[in-house]
This record gives sequence, structure tokens and C-alpha cells, in this order.
Amino acid sequence: MWDRCNFGRFYDMDGMITLDDFCHVILNKFPMEWENFLMILWGLWMRRNKKFHGQVDEKDANVKVMSKLLLMDYHKYGRAGLGFVTRNARGDVLLSGARAECYASSPLEAEAKSLLWAINQAHNKGYSKIIFESDSLCLVNALQRATTTTMSQGAKPKISAASARSHTRESKPSSWLGKFGILKKLLLVLLAGFCAWAYQACNPPPPRICGSPDGPVVSSSRIKLRDGRYLAYEETGVPKEIAKSKIIFVHGFGNSKYFHPFHAAIVSPALVEELGVYVVALDRPGYGESDPDPKRTVKSLAFDIEELADQLNLGPKFYITGFSMGGMVTWSCLKYIPHRLAGAALISPGINYWWPNLPSNLSN
Repeated sequence: MWDRCNFGRFYDMDGMITLDDFCHVILNKFPMEWENFLMILWGLWMRRNKKFHGQVDEKDANVKVMSKLLLMDYHKYGRAGLGFVTRNARGDVLLSGARAECYASSPLEAEAKSLLWAINQAHNKGYSKIIFESDSLCLVNALQRATTTTMSQGAKPKISAASARSHTRESKPSSWLGKFGILKKLLLVLLAGFCAWAYQACNPPPPRICGSPDGPVVSSSRIKLRDGRYLAYEETGVPKEIAKSKIIFVHGFGNSKYFHPFHAAIVSPALVEELGVYVVALDRPGYGESDPDPKRTVKSLAFDIEELADQLNLGPKFYITGFSMGGMVTWSCLKYIPHRLAGAALISPGINYWWPNLPSNLSN
């Protein structure tokens, strides 16, 4: 691994005495090399765990290629892997989780999200005494600082005994009535202020539209819909002009256009080419780089998809595939634009879990 990363050429530089010095030179002058080195270390550790549990297959053979793909995912899409393991005192696994998280602005944020996920899962299972371990010293220090600040701000001021006695003495009737009138006015003012605050808190802030002066930079292909909104998409597979099958993929809740089963990191490009598949994955309104749709209805996204197909010249018919909550959009397309569909597929869709099977009137 050392030879592959070509680190030997850095180690004999002047002025370096310790491994600490070496690390600083790499971080300051060749950060991408350093990231590659660490990712390969992590990949070898993952391969060791999979081998230990009997999970290694041919796809895991090239650790260096896998590491480069993961680095590309983080730098290009902000996608990072989250995971946690909860064990009891004997070392038995009680809870565990792993998923890809989009739009992590830093490794520290990804580590914090893993920690929050683990806390919520442990809380839902009723665990009250938990010891957390993290590889991120930066995160531990940040949490300790936040805890110290919260405790210092939460300290209540002391009230003297004389002041307490003065507040508990019984007043004269006339004085009490006058104070009650003032108190009632004060309560009304406080109530009005609370209502104004609650109204502001309940109203979400205006969305930061991609491409606007204060919004994120546009980095994806987009089309402009008839109502002025923009819809972002990503194309993969063979060119649509020679494709045997043209598929529009709709992602689920909390995902984006980059989360689809036809991604080059998941399915072999040779298989996609052999099958002649062209795939366009879109960001649903309000996700990724697609503008939100304040007038959204059950059928609005179906018509957005039809307009996307027309602007991309996909022809009179195409296939629609929905994953998880994207399955609802597939149902919408089946109901409102059936004449445009060559077929439809549901991948782990959100359905009525009381159904013993798919009703025949729906499958027909």
C-alpha cells in the first residue's frame, strides 16, 4: 500500500525528524495523497472485517479502486458513510446501523450524525445507561465544550431570604387589586408576544433556491418546467438514441437523484451496455437541486415527469421506477399518465402493510 501511494518520495525531505513531521508535510503539500492513504487503510480494515465474518466477494478485491470511488462520492456529492454498533458488557451486538448520508459538509458532521442516530436508536429501545466511543477527538472536544457552556448558562440566580419573605407577605386588599390589574396587562402582553413568537417559529424559513443570489450553486443538469420551476436530473447508461429501454427513476424519502440502483458504483457498466439501458434519475421537487413546488398535488409530479420526458426527447413511451416513497409517484404516473408508460416497477415501495398481497385491481 505504501508503494502504491508512492509515499517513499516524501519521507526523505529535509527537516523531517518524526512521523508527526511527515504527516504535516503530506497534509500541507499533498492533501489528496493523504486522503487516499487514509481511505486505503480504512478499506483494508473493512476488508479484514468482511473476511472475518465471511462476507468478502469478488467486488471487494480491489481496495484501491473502492477507496477512490468513495473519495469521489464525498468530494463531488458530499456523500459519506454513517455507521454505529451498540454492544452490551459481554460484547454482544444489540443494535447496529449503516447507511450513506448525502450532503455531509465535513467528516466531523458525518461523525456527529452517526452519534445522533445511535442516540435515537438506543433511546427508542429503552437503553438509559450508555457509554459512547468515537474515533473523532474533535467531536468529543466539541461536545464537551457545548455541555460546559449549557451547564454554565443553565445556572439559576439565587434569591435572598429577605426578598422571598417580601414576596410572600399578604398585601392590603386595595393594593392587591391594583397589582392584579397591572399583572393582567403584563400577562396579556406576554401572551401576545408568545403568540407572535409561536407564529414565527411555526412558519418555515423561505427556501434557498439553487442558482439564486443567496442559494447553492447549480452543479447538475436541469430543465425549466412550464410554471417556471427547475427540475434537476442525472443521466446514466447508454445514449438514449440507441437505448432499448428508457427508464425514469424516482428516489425515496431523504434521498436524491444520485441514489439509484443503476449507479456505476453498484451495477456493472458492461451489464448496462449489454442490456441497452438508459436511465434518467431526477431530484423530486424540494430535493437536491430541484426547486420546491408550493402548489404540489398528488398528480403534479406525474405531469412534471411527463414534461421531463418530452424535453429530453424520450419518445412516446418510457418506463417508470420508484424506490421506497418514490413508489407513490409511480402510482401517480400509473393513474394520470398511463398512456406514456411502457411499464412500471416498484422497488421496496411504501404500501398498505395490512395487505396480505397486492390487490388484483391495482396490479391490472
